[in-house]
Amino acid sequence: MLVGMLARPGEACTVPVFRYALERWPADRFEGVVFCSGKLTEGQEEILGAMVRAGEAEVAGVNMEVKRVDVAGVIPQKYRGLWKEQESFGAKTPWVVIRYPAGVSGEERRVMWAGGLESGEMK
Repeated sequence: MLVGMLARPGEACTVPVFRYALERWPADRFEGVVFCSGKLTEGQEEILGAMVRAGEAEVAGVNMEVKRVDVAGVIPQKYRGLWKEQESFGAKTPWVVIRYPAGVSGEERRVMWAGGLESGEMK
């Protein structure tokens, strides 16, 4: 009884968990995959370079990691299924696929946007 009377009531944290998370946890990165077949034209290289620079920018970046995959050679296992899926939709190189970040449970990344490297959305 004496211990119960001397015990001090617990205090809750005043910062909500969601706010702490938004302010302190880094956001997961989107994945941009550029499928090409051999060399790109100068204009295409410029667009790809801009995507890479924007993804690597610390301030006001686009929170995206950009990968280049040459389908003329051996396609890495990680991207074979994705390229096969895009080909079934009529994709022609150079082709860009932007995927959402991987989920917490580790499920496969879903496609957010796909289109030609020279699409108006990419410029």
